Amino acid sequence: MTAVAIQHRDEILKEISDGKLLRQIATQYGITKVAISQALGNDPDYQAALRSQADALIDEAMSETWEARDKVNIARARGMRDGAFRYAESIHSEKWSPKQEIKQTVTHRYEIDVSDVARRIASLMQADAAPQLPQSSTEITDAVIVEDQGNT
Repeated sequence: MTAVAIQHRDEILKEISDGKLLRQIATQYGITKVAISQALGNDPDYQAALRSQADALIDEAMSETWEARDKVNIARARGMRDGAFRYAESIHSEKWSPKQEIKQTVTHRYEIDVSDVARRIASLMQADAAPQLPQSSTEITDAVIVEDQGNT
């Protein structure tokens, strides 16, 4: 059975890419879908065909959804659409996963030169540069007391 899948590889891959289901293709060639998967499972072209198939199935399901006019067909189309999206997510999660995560790490490095500030503080802290505060209230002379007259 797998020999048939290998013999008709290109035709099978084309049909998969066009959105045809594996069970339909297997029936057409008189083999099982498992035989197709086993024969072509490691083939990168098979994986690409499955991703294309998922895209095609979503396109078809969306068309059915938009064209549905009565309640029965709308419900059927929604079921088809939901199934197509679940299938597409399992086959091609990078594209069809509902949760696309973006992870970003940002590292900032700051260099601050505080040498000028440190020198200024050190110079102010020296005894001769620091302002002399009075030790007691008796040292305060020539104080002027201004009273607020309440002029408004």
